[in-house]
Amino acid sequence: MDTKTPAPINPKTGRIAQIKHSLSTMAQDAYKTNAFLILAVVAFALFLITKIPVFGFFVALGIVGAVVVETAVGVRETGWKNEIKEIAIAILIALVVWYGAGFLLGTPSPINAIVSCSMLPHLERGDLVLLQGGAVNAPQINISDADANALFSEPVVHYPNGTLQVNGSIYSYCTSLLYHAEPICDGFKSTPELYYETRGNFTFRYAKCPRTFQNDPKQYTEPCVDGVEYNGQAYNTNLKNDVVVYGTKTGELYSYTTGGGDIIHRDILTVNTPTRSIYMTKGDNNAIFDIQAYYYDTIVPHLKNTGNTPATSAQFKGKVIGRVPYLGYPKLFISLFFTEPEGCNMIFTKYASQ
Repeated sequence: MDTKTPAPINPKTGRIAQIKHSLSTMAQDAYKTNAFLILAVVAFALFLITKIPVFGFFVALGIVGAVVVETAVGVRETGWKNEIKEIAIAILIALVVWYGAGFLLGTPSPINAIVSCSMLPHLERGDLVLLQGGAVNAPQINISDADANALFSEPVVHYPNGTLQVNGSIYSYCTSLLYHAEPICDGFKSTPELYYETRGNFTFRYAKCPRTFQNDPKQYTEPCVDGVEYNGQAYNTNLKNDVVVYGTKTGELYSYTTGGGDIIHRDILTVNTPTRSIYMTKGDNNAIFDIQAYYYDTIVPHLKNTGNTPATSAQFKGKVIGRVPYLGYPKLFISLFFTEPEGCNMIFTKYASQ
């Protein structure tokens, strides 16, 4: 009777098969026990209590892990073809819901999440916001394109001893490490009400604005701009104005600081021209308008000498019509926004009481 010698087992192939089997078993155990979902929920609760960024990482890990494990178990039980089919159906449903909501609300982005603390105390980091397209509730003026083009130029600072042209604003100039010790900045910090900026027929006036800090009973003041004037008519911050969402422009300051994301700020004034609408936006918790922000320093080299131009109708994505606290955090964590940005421990007293 002939006997055949069994083919030798390839040690490498055997190890790979063993690893695959171990990973498959671990995935199935994690799926049955909902280990990753429990990790995400517990880490999220701990983050809300402590605000420690590492818990945000574990939330993201839990969410991603749950998706990976469910996919792996699905492949093992029903095969790749069926799992791909289910994933495609889930994606299709998500797209239908997204674009359906966008169609009904008149916006390409019906849902967004608050990343920064620039809208405190009225919108908080981690809020999930619902957007709608259409007209923006804010004061409006109709001017020529030539007159509006001044908003895209650099301002002239007027102060008791003369004038000075700067990039962005005197606020950005005097809060930079590069120029904060200049004599003009000493005067600006002590008497900001004597300083104002002009861009054509637009004027930005400074004042002393009270600030309160978390866990600090004292009240502080700092220079800030409350509104903008056009030909002498003032348009100050009004919390009844709509909060708008607009996309950033590549190469500008906010494009870098948001990772190419959106800005969610209040529209103080809409400037209409024959060719476009321009939104004069400002965060409630920011001292200056978006177009006044400028980075002078070299600490972050790729930000040096970058600022913002005004948001136009081409960038407009919608206005905020509702918010759900905390539900925006998972999106932030999956997008790797773990660390709480600057400004989350302070608010302008004036806007907190309105």
